[in-house]
Amino acid sequence: MEDALNESKLFLAFLRKDEKAFEFLFHRFYSPLCLYAIKFDIEKESAEELVQDVLLKIWSTDFHFDSYDKLKSFLYLSTKNAAINYLDKRKRRLTNYDNYANQISSIVEDDSRWIIYAETLQLIKNALEKLPTQCATIMKLNIIDGLDTKEIAEKLNITSSTVYTQKTKGLALLKQLLDNGDYLLLLLLIDTLKK
Repeated sequence: MEDALNESKLFLAFLRKDEKAFEFLFHRFYSPLCLYAIKFDIEKESAEELVQDVLLKIWSTDFHFDSYDKLKSFLYLSTKNAAINYLDKRKRRLTNYDNYANQISSIVEDDSRWIIYAETLQLIKNALEKLPTQCATIMKLNIIDGLDTKEIAEKLNITSSTVYTQKTKGLALLKQLLDNGDYLLLLLLIDTLKK
């Protein structure tokens, strides 16, 4: 009974904006509200900050409560809402971070592909320079420009069979000039250009 009277007096003093009453309520509810906020999977420091904000908001805003129990309920409800808002913001931040990380990963992956492509292409260009002139020209048109046999024949004004023969000769010479890994990359590059 005495506790109820004390709570009632405290509540009335709080409504009158008595600072000592606020300090008492702050100390009375701070720890339980922090534990309640932590229940929502919030770190201790963040929970403490969140609860301080809730308590200060109650003090600085003109809320009208009919009873001590309604004030208490409001504190718990406000803490719950603040915790949910905190978790939503954290989730959005993490989602944004994950999206950013995925974009960076994709960019790095694309950059890696382009670096490999550029280095392979340079290796192939260097090897093409070592081929006989007509063979080199046909292979460049095929590999670098992506032209097929018919297009090369029309461009160079030669027969398709000559282009085919020079391509076969060029691939055989490139196989000798390039190591196995680079030759396989060449074949993949040629296959990609056909698509």
